[in-house]
Amino acid sequence: MRSIAVLVSIWMMTLPAANAACSGNACDNEYIDMLYVQGSYVLIELSGDKSALSCNLYEGRFIRLNQSHGNYDEVYALLLATQSADRPLGRLRMSSTGNCDVAYAWQVRANIQN
Repeated sequence: MRSIAVLVSIWMMTLPAANAACSGNACDNEYIDMLYVQGSYVLIELSGDKSALSCNLYEGRFIRLNQSHGNYDEVYALLLATQSADRPLGRLRMSSTGNCDVAYAWQVRANIQN
């Protein structure tokens, strides 16, 4: 498992400077404008254009993190830390269920690109 993480880290460092974008089932390098707790969900509003997403946004603008997600605490902590640091989120990937529900998220240290 550690060797996979090292390979992914090396691969990430070779990527050119990334632009913010949402398409398909993922958003890359977007800022978190708002985190909103509603019932059993955390609603996430990202800064960029989400019209190219292939999933259905909640209320037409939010991505949802369900409290039943297996890594809810870790993903929510990552979202809070990223927003508090005013950094873009590396990647937010949605499930392929039709709704824009979080499958996973990752963050990389700022300015590691060439």
